[in-house]
Amino acid sequence: MAMTACDRRCNYYQYQKMLSSELVANAVIEHAAAFAKISDDDIEAKIAINSATQSRLDKAFKGERPIQSIIAKENSSDTPDPYSGSSYGLLKPENTKMGQFKDRFATGVKEAKFEELKLRNLAEKYKSEFAPFLQGGFKSWAEQVNAVDQFVDILNKSGSETELKMALLLKKTVVDAEQYYQDYVSNKGDTPLENLNHAKQSFDLLLANWTISAYLNYKNEQVFSALFSERFKREDVPNISRESDKALSQLMFMPGYFAMMNIEKGYENIQRNYYGLLNDSATEYHFKDELHSVSFIYEEGAWRLDHVSQIPMNHYEIL
Repeated sequence: MAMTACDRRCNYYQYQKMLSSELVANAVIEHAAAFAKISDDDIEAKIAINSATQSRLDKAFKGERPIQSIIAKENSSDTPDPYSGSSYGLLKPENTKMGQFKDRFATGVKEAKFEELKLRNLAEKYKSEFAPFLQGGFKSWAEQVNAVDQFVDILNKSGSETELKMALLLKKTVVDAEQYYQDYVSNKGDTPLENLNHAKQSFDLLLANWTISAYLNYKNEQVFSALFSERFKREDVPNISRESDKALSQLMFMPGYFAMMNIEKGYENIQRNYYGLLNDSATEYHFKDELHSVSFIYEEGAWRLDHVSQIPMNHYEIL
């Protein structure tokens, strides 16, 4: 049997629950029995029967378990596309560190208050050494750090006050750029979303909370980065591929898939669809089916995405 694009996504699990629901089975039986007792031209009776059946089916769809609701303001220009680009806001170590070095070095020179003439002479004397730092001429962060170390050795050997001061600034800039990235991946003290800070929440509620948070905040750098575990940012982001980006995009767009033209309803329907599929945990969740897999861990005071993947899109048939 072919797998369709909607398998395991568009209310699949809720549909399976309804197929095995006694409420649905009884509603179908009672619906048929009620219609058998009326004439074909009794329109009012048909409307009443259909209304009663719909009420029973609504109850089966919504289930007995209380569902949390949310009030969400959606701006389509600030929400992710379901197929690409959702990882663009995640920082990669090489570019981040080199970018931070360039910005912080320029700021550091201004704040260090070098004597203007001495700084100009220093810049002229070491013009070739300064050039790649100012123009971004390094292929990797390791190459840049190595160049800093070599330049610092040269400056320290010269022994002048200005050169020693510049050597200290270069070393400090390396440390600051490294620290910036380490702070970014560590998640320490970074819990900006209240609905993800509670360890005790079922998988269905967590999935609803995480996806709606990602969907509504993916252009907010601070909030968005806090949605991911340290391992994910440190290990997966540097090597993220088109397929893994697509898997993340699909996950983040889940409130849209379940929305029925209203992401607040999508938030509720995610809970209904995934209720009872995993035992409750306060530390980690790992969910996997034929289409995709996703893992969350409770880290540094909040639930964060630790893994996401799906089979490549061209591996299944879209009917």
